[in-house]
Amino acid sequence: MKPSIDRVLGKVQIVTETGCWIFMGALNESGYGIVGTGARGSPNDRAHRITYRHFVGEIPAGMFVLHRCDVRSCCNPSH
Repeated sequence: MKPSIDRVLGKVQIVTETGCWIFMGALNESGYGIVGTGARGSPNDRAHRITYRHFVGEIPAGMFVLHRCDVRSCCNPSH
């Protein structure tokens, strides 16, 4: 099975004008990209959290990863 980061990046469309990385896969009811974290039956995680952990580092317990661009399907870790 592919790592979660590979599954996210394989479904990203970059908008050059804004720099947003729009996740083109499944979205949850709030509009955030979601990706399975392992084999069938494993929990899902949000795409923007996966890219943040991969490119920036772990997310401290109790902290949120917020979007400066306010585009929920964006998973650019600098946004």
